[in-house]
Amino acid sequence: MIRRVGSPRLWIGLALSSFFAYLAFRGMDPRAVASALRNADYRFLPVAFLLTYAVLWVRAKRWKVILRGLLEVETGFLFRITIIGFLANYVLPARIGELVRASLLGTRKKVSISAAIGTVVVERLLDLISILFIFFLVYLSDSIPGAGSELGKMLNRAAVVFLAVAMSLMGLLWLLRNHTRKTVAWVEDSLGRVWPRGSEKLGKAMVSFSQGLRPAQSLRDVAELVLWTGCVWALSASIVILLMEAFRLGLPWGSAWFILVALGFGVSVPSALGSWEPSTSPPWARFYSTGWAGQRP
Repeated sequence: MIRRVGSPRLWIGLALSSFFAYLAFRGMDPRAVASALRNADYRFLPVAFLLTYAVLWVRAKRWKVILRGLLEVETGFLFRITIIGFLANYVLPARIGELVRASLLGTRKKVSISAAIGTVVVERLLDLISILFIFFLVYLSDSIPGAGSELGKMLNRAAVVFLAVAMSLMGLLWLLRNHTRKTVAWVEDSLGRVWPRGSEKLGKAMVSFSQGLRPAQSLRDVAELVLWTGCVWALSASIVILLMEAFRLGLPWGSAWFILVALGFGVSVPSALGSWEPSTSPPWARFYSTGWAGQRP
């Protein structure tokens, strides 16, 4: 026990945890936080907490469908490593948690980590497409507050950028899945001129990665992916509604979808730890500056 207390690894871990906690909470107004907590209706929070785990379980179910073309994995195992991965995302930069859960899947189930990363990329692409679809529906319903405001313009620009990213990524993944040899040969030939050893290793990794790009093997798989993806975002919207009610924000329930779009665009960009606040706080604060608060249905 004494040896563990004196271990440099322990103290380094504590130092990093303290530093990350400082980055996560910097810039917050303690009085505003205390006021929000004092006036909150805590009856809604236990349900929101349970729904958070329900979202992770549904994500595990969807991941299982994506993995079906690679291997069969029990939902319980995927649920556990999904929790670990999302916890890692909260404390590590650049969404490292996605690599953490892919690594856990690869090491525990004896599958190529590159292929596991491929399945994670497919999952995140589904989320990005879902966010864009929700944004399109919100836009059609004219639910964007102050379309000419800074926030409205920012979301419009973000939608265009992410649409371009999604289309480009889908094209690259399609090439790698359906023309693996030609794509890998082109990469190895291009990179081999300046980095011969690295190009060969990258080519092998790309071949393994392509094995994880087969999420839908049948119409049933497609139907399940659509079902579970819909459940992910419906449950997420329910959590937002519960939090709005708990903290008495006075926003209409339909605004939950707009908030999901704003947060979705924010967290879709891998960022350094501590920079999560700009992607969460401004959308909420600017609801008031745009006068979008309304009556509950």
